[in-house]
Amino acid sequence: MTRLRKSDFLLLVRAAKGGFVFRSDARRKNWSVSEPLFKGLMVRHFTFDPRDGESPYGATSSERWGSDIQRSDDRGLTWTELEPLNRQESRGRWNPGEGGLILYSIVPDRHDKMKMHVAISAAGVFYTEDGGRSWQPRNRGTRADFLPDKHPDLGQCVHKLLPAADGERRYQHNHCGAYRSDSSAEQWTDVDRASVRDLDFAWGHT
Repeated sequence: MTRLRKSDFLLLVRAAKGGFVFRSDARRKNWSVSEPLFKGLMVRHFTFDPRDGESPYGATSSERWGSDIQRSDDRGLTWTELEPLNRQESRGRWNPGEGGLILYSIVPDRHDKMKMHVAISAAGVFYTEDGGRSWQPRNRGTRADFLPDKHPDLGQCVHKLLPAADGERRYQHNHCGAYRSDSSAEQWTDVDRASVRDLDFAWGHT
């Protein structure tokens, strides 16, 4: 097993056939690469826990099993799966978009390790405050123009969910607009409907 130092740099790379962890020392001149992670699964997103800056999360997806959240507590050497999102009571109402049912974003809370937001296409934003054992939809104020009900409680096609610098405000881009929330995603405000309603993927997939 690779021995890690606090001064090591980690670079997480997602791919259609798994993920990779690149490591280097403080000089960043030479890099080593891990064996492929999550073989047979597509990795759509990597992020670090904002509380320590070094514990990574990964979003994996499978055409058969859907999306899951993976976490590492040893800087990417080993990974464990959080309670599967697929056990949600609302799972039967999730609708795969043209790219499939994809977990695009993981946003851990910077103060409480039990709290987290995720964004799924096409299911919407979900929130947990018990470490992933239960999830609640957080989509009030966002649209789903492709559904008969344009303002459903879930089913939105979210492309990206981002925290603001203060760690409290949230931004999202979805198939029908760009939104801001100042209430931990309990309520969303449309902030740029005119310029992004026609699917601005440059903003949504950065």
